[in-house]
Amino acid sequence: MWTVERLSRELAEGRTTSRALVEQALARIADPAGEGARAFLKVYADAARAEAEHSDRLRRSGVVRSPVEGLPVSVKDLYDVGGDVTRAGSKLLAFFNSRFVLVTRGKDGMTLFEATRDNRRPSGSVHIPSLERQVFDRTGAGDTVISTLALSSAAGASMREAAVLANHAAGIVVGKLGTATLTPRELLQSLHADRG
Repeated sequence: MWTVERLSRELAEGRTTSRALVEQALARIADPAGEGARAFLKVYADAARAEAEHSDRLRRSGVVRSPVEGLPVSVKDLYDVGGDVTRAGSKLLAFFNSRFVLVTRGKDGMTLFEATRDNRRPSGSVHIPSLERQVFDRTGAGDTVISTLALSSAAGASMREAAVLANHAAGIVVGKLGTATLTPRELLQSLHADRG
């Protein structure tokens, strides 16, 4: 059994490298006989290799930034990873046994999570950033998202298209005072301005 203490010692003594440890971890994740495909929703293999090589270069020059320097780690999908959309929606997809889950995130927009057709595991997510608007009143924004999403989906839009429309619709109503509605014309103008 590998321990953090043992691997740190082997790195310090030069008996292994961070790159070698990362390659071993990646091989175990990819092993079809193992649990990697089920346990890991996303693997940052290229970034892990690059970080490992950087750590190895630092170690060779005598720089060790922490006691766990160079050890590969995995992170649960409920944490944000810089530059990537959090995958915490996998829990919601499983709980609701749903193909899609849309999470509204206020000023941070919304995130659409999608499962495979058999709803067995997450297949991806897309972040839809909020639109730069002056917010006067958030009353009814969630209702606007739900109704626009439902109407768009019923009209034949893909879930991603429906989510983008819902994001625009919510951006319009929060720019109005009180519980507000929007017109098809306002929605079209918002879409054209965003592409513009």
